Amino acid sequence: MKKKLELPNVTLLAASSIEIDMTQLALRISLRNIEFGAVKLLSSLPPSKKYSDIEYVSIPAMNNIADYNRMMIEDLHKYFTTSHCLVVQPDSFVVDSDLWKDEFLQFDYIGAPWSNKIRINSKLVLNLEENCVGNGGFSLRSRKLVETTAKINFNSLKFPFKNEDIIICHYLYKK
Repeated sequence: MKKKLELPNVTLLAASSIEIDMTQLALRISLRNIEFGAVKLLSSLPPSKKYSDIEYVSIPAMNNIADYNRMMIEDLHKYFTTSHCLVVQPDSFVVDSDLWKDEFLQFDYIGAPWSNKIRINSKLVLNLEENCVGNGGFSLRSRKLVETTAKINFNSLKFPFKNEDIIICHYLYKK
């Protein structure tokens, strides 16, 4: 049997008020070959079945995508104490633990790349030539980063598009 990758400084984390069982499945799949420092499912609703290797944390309901984005910007830091968290969602989870590199922990944010330009709608195109990463649904985030974003009042942001990954990786990005 393959030895599990040990990541004691990383919390595996998912947050959702919808698709709770599928969200939990993403955590379970990600756990197959990795031993994380902690594993947490943040939700206003319980899953249909609970597992001993997942900590279930009750949070206020996220009734829409804006609530989710606000929570990820303002509140994520409250839910883990390790140096980093790995965020997963029902459609994004760890499939190959052999791709892990310890150097990842030197970065504040690692997400899958986007193309250089993203058409949000007919009037808004984001030019991402400086930093074309994001994809918050499967992202590694440092404690330093989430403590910094916690200082932001999400509702006061005047950006034309308020997805948490675009805020972090595009609007607030500095070299």
